[in-house]
Amino acid sequence: MPTEDDLEPGVRAILGTPAAEGAGLVDQPACCADPRVTAQLTDDRPVEQALPWRIDNAEKGHVIVVPGGPSGLIGGLLSQVHPPQSFSHVAIMTRDRVELRHVTFSEERLRRFPHRAGSEGDPGLGIPLPFVPELNDAPTDGFQELPLRHGWPGTITQTVERVYAASHERPTVTDTDGKTAPDPAWAEYDPHSGRAYFIDAITLTPAWLPVDQPDGSRRMDIVWPLVVKPCQQWETDRVRDALERVADAAKALRGHYRFYAYTRAEIGLDDTYNGVVTLETTIPDTASPCIGRRPAVPTPSTRAMVCSSFVWLAVQAANIRATASTPPAPRIILDGRPDRKHRDDDRAGCPSYFVRHPLTDEINPSTRDGLYFYRPQERLDAAKWLYDRLRTDVLDEIADATDLNAQLDQLIGTDGPAHSIWSLLKLLSVFTVPQAALLLGISSELLRRLVVILTDMPSDVANQMCNALANDDCQWTAKDSDQWTSPGEGYTVSPDDIVAFWAPPTYEDDQVVHGLYGSNDRIRLKPPEWTDAAPPPSVWTLSLGSCAVYGTVTFQGQGVAHARVRIGSRKLRTGQGGTYSREGLPEGLYWAEATYRHPVSGLWLTAPGRPVRLPLGGAVQLDFELHEPPDSRREVIIGAHMDLVNRYAIGTDWWDHPDVQPEVVYLGLDYFPPDNPAFAQQREHSLRRTVNAPPQRVDDWGNAEYSCDLEIQPDRSIRVTCRARLKADDDDPWQQTDTFDVPPKANEADPGYLHIVDLVRSPDAWPVRAHIELTIHNNRA
Repeated sequence: MPTEDDLEPGVRAILGTPAAEGAGLVDQPACCADPRVTAQLTDDRPVEQALPWRIDNAEKGHVIVVPGGPSGLIGGLLSQVHPPQSFSHVAIMTRDRVELRHVTFSEERLRRFPHRAGSEGDPGLGIPLPFVPELNDAPTDGFQELPLRHGWPGTITQTVERVYAASHERPTVTDTDGKTAPDPAWAEYDPHSGRAYFIDAITLTPAWLPVDQPDGSRRMDIVWPLVVKPCQQWETDRVRDALERVADAAKALRGHYRFYAYTRAEIGLDDTYNGVVTLETTIPDTASPCIGRRPAVPTPSTRAMVCSSFVWLAVQAANIRATASTPPAPRIILDGRPDRKHRDDDRAGCPSYFVRHPLTDEINPSTRDGLYFYRPQERLDAAKWLYDRLRTDVLDEIADATDLNAQLDQLIGTDGPAHSIWSLLKLLSVFTVPQAALLLGISSELLRRLVVILTDMPSDVANQMCNALANDDCQWTAKDSDQWTSPGEGYTVSPDDIVAFWAPPTYEDDQVVHGLYGSNDRIRLKPPEWTDAAPPPSVWTLSLGSCAVYGTVTFQGQGVAHARVRIGSRKLRTGQGGTYSREGLPEGLYWAEATYRHPVSGLWLTAPGRPVRLPLGGAVQLDFELHEPPDSRREVIIGAHMDLVNRYAIGTDWWDHPDVQPEVVYLGLDYFPPDNPAFAQQREHSLRRTVNAPPQRVDDWGNAEYSCDLEIQPDRSIRVTCRARLKADDDDPWQQTDTFDVPPKANEADPGYLHIVDLVRSPDAWPVRAHIELTIHNNRA
């Protein structure tokens, strides 16, 4: 029987110190980690606390894929390839349910580094903009090379709680100048720009996107973020170990966001593309022989990557580590073709939430495993879209700049022929600069400066960004180059490629594991909730030997095959009849739980966790009964389609048909107790919420918008009070208010509740109209 004296001094020193519940060997804060030392529960009672935001069905090594679509920059870019792609961002889970890691860049931070004529070797002269103070820092000549080439923050680890706060709640504070700024508790600080930024690339709510249907058509549908994982029935111990090795490798990678990695993903393996240090200033020492937590050293440089190539690079790093380990671990093969075939029963044997289309991609002899071939024409189509989109984005930002519009009002007047940015652009499309200046009553020189803002600045930004993507040219000269129109071939991996093409578990032995993923499920996001049965604290403890466990996992009295059982850091799967058994688990006190995705309802079933003691040298029976989530907790999805028109007495009417992206609210009768004042604010937040939809622009007239109050009722229905208006000015009143109840849906796949609003302004002249179709889903959370 081992004693503390048998342990290496560094391991002995951690005994009795705090450990994360479920921590494993690689988490030990000691160089020579010892498998005899485990994270064990104390004898304290289970803890009363508010659980944080978490993704219930995501485990360490699983990949989170976020929908994009044409409304976002990267999502829109990827929607232009063939076939159009639906997802725009990727992360990898580094802790079950609560923590993930990814690589991204902050557009807001990039705007803080405009290129200036006369700098970076540019001999040109800048255009002063004294009449538009807000735009004095605008990238009128593109961006500085270094911040564009080495995107910040690069690699970053975030809790799910932090992700939700940054992308959905966006808490702010008021700085010393009276301006609103991101709350530093939920944002990341950049010393080079002297500001903090929300890192919000990961959104945990669905998007409204065109989706391929089984009949070959495409129609708009709700697309959720996905958890990409192995199928429940095909996950083995080797597959689980490989997933955790990839997650551990991802934690050790340091990278900057490099747009060119969407052309050549393998540049992340080439030291000549290494860049400056971004957010993470330390890195685990790769030269260290430690098998536990490696000492941190200053980050020397960062690898070039984008979000999807980051996961691919983590697999390559895991394979390098596997070769050096003793004994060597199996090498991971992500795709394997053309040498290795995927399993024949891929889709039929393991249906996914988002339909996969395996084996429909392109691979040529130059394609590395896990990467895919993109033809020059589809890359050109995507680049042209990006160019147009960037120009439009810059113009939109100019149009929304309060100071610029205010200055135009002073220069031109609100009743003149150009009362907004868009009307000024229309005017310049018809008249020359001198003619337009005469009509506006301003000097030609002043109008020429405006033309710089409205034409040269958008094209400079678009050219430079497109060249960064196509050929890695981020220099100031790229702003005037159209070299991006010859983008060449691409060898990379996109989020959709990971979903559709990476192989499911197909074959394994001591040398290789072929396939880690191949299945997906929509994320099961869980909001904060009160519990009086959270795991007690854990500490590092010497385990005195081993124990055997066995048991059955049931649902409604029937055994459940392929359920997951976790005991401490050990994860097991049930076989036929719902039974499982395992020998050699370390003796001690651990938290035990069981989970399972129901193949029909799609609900995530759980068995309440509990402390269990594994006796030395004995065997213990641990049975679990799974339960559906309570129907008193609701997932409310509200989105809309609008038909907008501005009619003209002369000329062509203006039309638009925007889809308002869905918002998700979690309401419940019992998320927090009614009689505990410590949780009174959180309980109120879980009973009723307000959803304010983003305004939708109506030509140059104004906006259409709605706002809805949601409140859960005792019968599980949601009482909705919606206000809607066509708004020319901020103080315009709401035109229509409706109150109605949305009943619970029997099945998640059932259609939502439809509520229609019709609005009109100026009915006696040439009207502005809005037809709004609100769709509200009341699902079990």
